[in-house]
This record gives sequence, structure tokens and C-alpha cells, in this order.
Amino acid sequence: MSEMSVLQGRIFCCCLVCGLFTGLWYDLLRTLRMMIRHNDFWVQVEDIMFIFTAATGLFVLIHKYNHGSIRLYILLGTALGILVYRAVFHPLTGYLLKKLMTAILNVLKILVIILVWPAKKTIKCIYIILKNTFRTVRMINSRM
Repeated sequence: MSEMSVLQGRIFCCCLVCGLFTGLWYDLLRTLRMMIRHNDFWVQVEDIMFIFTAATGLFVLIHKYNHGSIRLYILLGTALGILVYRAVFHPLTGYLLKKLMTAILNVLKILVIILVWPAKKTIKCIYIILKNTFRTVRMINSRM
């Protein structure tokens, strides 16, 4: 095999891996959307962010390994990587990402509860003190 064919095979494999990571990145955003409800604006922002990062990754790959020259095997390798990810890895990673995100959200909820609890107690104590103070002032004013 010629050196050029070996190089093209390596680039194809790199594009295949890039496609796998692109599928994983989209799965992560998709799982995030399912876990946390978004309005249309934020969905569009996430889509633009995904397109920008996926295109940037592919651009860097093409620029580094093929000197910026776009070839059909590069696009086919990337598309095949995404399709392989969707067919083989998506069911497992979708499940694992959902479990991981659920665990992270639960930890964040616990942290919020831990951090908000002292503030709630402090505000409640201040409210009770102010309430009693106003009651005392009203009682003094009514006796005068």
C-alpha cells in the first residue's frame, strides 16, 4: 500500500473517532434537555453551541491532518462515526448519562438545601424579631 493510502486510512479513522465524540456530545446535550426543561430560546442556543463545537472540532481535525483539504472520505468517516455511535453506543451511554445527570442534580439539590437552610433560618429569626418588635411598638403606642 502506498504511503498516501495509509495516511488517508488514518485520517478516516480519526474522522470516525471524531464522529463518535460528536454523537456523544449531542447525547449529552439531549440528556440535559430531557432532565432540565428548556424554552425554545435555550434549545436554539444549545443547538448553535453544538453546531459550532462540532464544526470547530472537524475543522481542527481537517486542518491538522489534511492541511485544510476537505475530501469525501473525511465527511464519510465523520458521518459513519455518528451512525456507529447511534447504533451501538447510544442506548448504553444514553442510560448512563441519564443516571449520571440524575446523580449530579441530586447532589446539587442537596447542596442548595444545605446552603439555603442557614439563610432561611436567619430570615425566619429576623422576621420573628421584627414581628415581635412591631407588636411591642404597637402595644406601647396604644397605651399612650
